[in-house]
Amino acid sequence: MEASEQRTDLHNDPKREHGRVSAGSFWQDPLAIELSHSSKSAVSPRSRTRAVTVVFIAVEDASLPQTEGNLSLKCLAEACASAHAALLTIPLERLALGSTDILDSFYNADVAVVEMSDSFCQPSLFYHLGVRESFSMTNNVILYCNRQQTDLQALKEQCGSYTFIPYMVSPQGKVFACDIGLMKCLNEILQPSFMIEPLFTPLVDRLVKLLDSTHIHSCEYFRETIRHNIRTARERYSGKELSLELGRIQQRLDSVELLSPDIIMNLLLSYRDVQDYDAIINLIETLNNLPTCVAAMQQNIKFHYTFALNRNCVLPHFNRT
Repeated sequence: MEASEQRTDLHNDPKREHGRVSAGSFWQDPLAIELSHSSKSAVSPRSRTRAVTVVFIAVEDASLPQTEGNLSLKCLAEACASAHAALLTIPLERLALGSTDILDSFYNADVAVVEMSDSFCQPSLFYHLGVRESFSMTNNVILYCNRQQTDLQALKEQCGSYTFIPYMVSPQGKVFACDIGLMKCLNEILQPSFMIEPLFTPLVDRLVKLLDSTHIHSCEYFRETIRHNIRTARERYSGKELSLELGRIQQRLDSVELLSPDIIMNLLLSYRDVQDYDAIINLIETLNNLPTCVAAMQQNIKFHYTFALNRNCVLPHFNRT
């Protein structure tokens, strides 16, 4: 598709206010131009301009250091320190509450790591991983402490494209990443006097290798800038002022390539926080009218459209609901 077809103005009114910065001009800086020539390339891990961001969903109580989830978190923290990655830990209950800042951090981190050892939490975790995947955030890691072989195999079958890392805790309290085939005989070899270090890779080493091989795509530069602007607006403004600032940011999204689901969701959640349901409705209806934008067809975005219509008591909106 030619560039002229790729660029679509969200606001079709030909009248422009004098003094307003034209849409798209914010991207005409040397770094943006350089990156745009290789938008499909990936930045080598050794030449990154920023640290890889890692988010871990904590299920266990952090005050109990010897629980399986906290042992895996300790390993991840050591791996992030070794790989010079930035780690953020989010309790599962805060993720479930759905606050904008927490969802933003989880959905837009370069790597998401979740502990699946608690089967009760698995449905919620799989849901949020699915939302991340719909944003093309594909670096998703599932950690699982082996308890029963049947549970292990069943969980692996659900993981799909996610990186699945089963692990075990030795009688000496050391944590090792394990191959599923080798784990079948764990009950036989896990004796206090048995040295298992030669058989398994420490979980820390496995995670370091994964983080070191994580690539940051250069085309993310534009979207990272937009996401940063939205976060800054949420920090500086509230109420009507925040809604107006979000509208100004939205005006700069004059390229379909910038209308990625993660940016749209950031705008929707921010409008939701200030209860600007008209803005939610108008944004999604505008997206629906763009022939080359398919983001509005995603279920989580449709949900916010229905939610806004229900919250907006204006009769035409109520009838559409």
